[in-house]
Amino acid sequence: MESLSRRVKPVLPYLILGLVIMATTVLVFKLWDASLATLPLSYKPGDSAMTLFRSFEMRNGSGLFNLPNLSGISGSNTYSFYSIDLLLLVWQWFLSAVTGNFVLGYNLFVLSSFLFVGFSSLYSLKRLGMSNRIAFALSLLYTFLPYHSFRLFEHSYLGFYFLVPLACVFALEIYKGTFEGSIDCIKVSKKRYISNSICLILLGFTGIYYAFFACFIFLVAGICLSSNSGKISSIRVALASILKTIIGVVISAIPMLTHMSQAGVERSGFGAEVYSMRLSQLLLPITNHRISLIASLKEKYNGLIQANENDWSSLGLVFAVGLVVILMSIFLSLDKKKHSQLYPLMLLTVACLLIGTIGSFSTFFGFVFPFIRAYCRICVFIAFFCAIAIGIMLKDFQAWLDKVFSRKSKCIPSIILSVVLVLITSMGLIDQTSSSFVPDYEAIKTSYQNDEEFVSDIISTCGEDNGATLYMVPYMSFPENGAIGSYQDYSPLLLAMHSRDIHLSYGSLRGTAEDNTLNAIGQSAIEDQISYARDNGYNGILLATNAYDQGTTTTIIENTTTSLGEPSARSSNYIFWVIGE
Repeated sequence: MESLSRRVKPVLPYLILGLVIMATTVLVFKLWDASLATLPLSYKPGDSAMTLFRSFEMRNGSGLFNLPNLSGISGSNTYSFYSIDLLLLVWQWFLSAVTGNFVLGYNLFVLSSFLFVGFSSLYSLKRLGMSNRIAFALSLLYTFLPYHSFRLFEHSYLGFYFLVPLACVFALEIYKGTFEGSIDCIKVSKKRYISNSICLILLGFTGIYYAFFACFIFLVAGICLSSNSGKISSIRVALASILKTIIGVVISAIPMLTHMSQAGVERSGFGAEVYSMRLSQLLLPITNHRISLIASLKEKYNGLIQANENDWSSLGLVFAVGLVVILMSIFLSLDKKKHSQLYPLMLLTVACLLIGTIGSFSTFFGFVFPFIRAYCRICVFIAFFCAIAIGIMLKDFQAWLDKVFSRKSKCIPSIILSVVLVLITSMGLIDQTSSSFVPDYEAIKTSYQNDEEFVSDIISTCGEDNGATLYMVPYMSFPENGAIGSYQDYSPLLLAMHSRDIHLSYGSLRGTAEDNTLNAIGQSAIEDQISYARDNGYNGILLATNAYDQGTTTTIIENTTTSLGEPSARSSNYIFWVIGE
């Protein structure tokens, strides 16, 4: 029994945290109103549509990168996507395969990110010497960062920032000279060395952004260590860590690098200036805050600036206090700085601000690394440094309580600390979450079922044996075309995921010969496009009516009807014609 207790005790905090995270997720997103097995938690154009469509293709046995329902009968792929998230794709594929249901697989995939982040942050904070209670509370707040909830249904892969806490801990250990037995000869076990190395390599499998930012803070920590020790060789630990991370990136990026060698890089360095953040955005509350007055003030602020995804950088009240405390440590005397636990946090946090904020070094980095443009995403690193700062203050508070009540009951300090932690966590979660995070489940149900019925009508018209190979009007490049009128990017994917028998002309990778041909044909008259579609094996025309103004839409409908006859199916945003023999 005692042996079992010893084995269970270390795992118990993680089990409890997992249950609390799942309960909090249900409350924040009102999952009792969701139909996880039949309706996706997000069903709208944009990056979330791409993530959902990937689950659809994975469920149908298309592997991690192939998209056979796009680009006509030839199929497409995602090799040109600069995400480099092989580990996440494998996890997404696993859930889609195990459930046998791409909708359920997608829902479990996006929701599982909360558990990943929670467990990792709890381990990382405990590794820094924090008690279970303090680490538990801060892990819960870090798991439900506004950044996470905003990303969940927009850029779902970015919600898996679970290796960021470990990267922050590694950077601090590099700074202190305790990582992998550095200059102070503080030996670590072979097991720890191997696990650290695996984590660094896996960091390169979870997205280029987090790997890039991690390498940056490793380098900063290494330079600081070298400066403190007076030995240039001290930086080797940081360089070794960077090298291991790069190895992971290169392995994960092989498909993308192959495509880039043929098509080149299509992004501009100026994107770094657009998608960086302001310091004020870190400190201010979230948009659509629960308190109407605060929500109104934030709305006015957003109206004065160019807000984009950098609006999701808010740290929340608790971690904003941590950031202020970290920055205030700049004003400590030199002697106090050397002995302050906040000093390394200050150095690393300021370094993050120097590349994450508008008008900073990110602009220059953007020209060297044009595929890295959203520097505001470094906010998750800053948030964890803030969590550590709050943890240090709570540890000091706990020590003060123990000292004050040393002659009285030992239960009093524990009770007071527990009450304080509950209050901080509760207030923090209320501040960091919003009713606006809850998906509109009724709207999702209506849109999903309407598209499902429309696709079913198309397949019935074309014949289930033949399937539907549809030429889409207007032409939309892939990926990242942007909106055409009111027709949003990736909108065609919301149709393609309703049947294995539907194939769209949309989806040829930008810059390929097929895409160049479709682009050229797409600029011609609708009659010429119909002729091209007929000659190239398409058996239907699909018009996105919300891509044009009313006059243009009417003209295209009239000309297409003249050539092909009356439409065979209609929906709120599409009209479908069969191409006859």
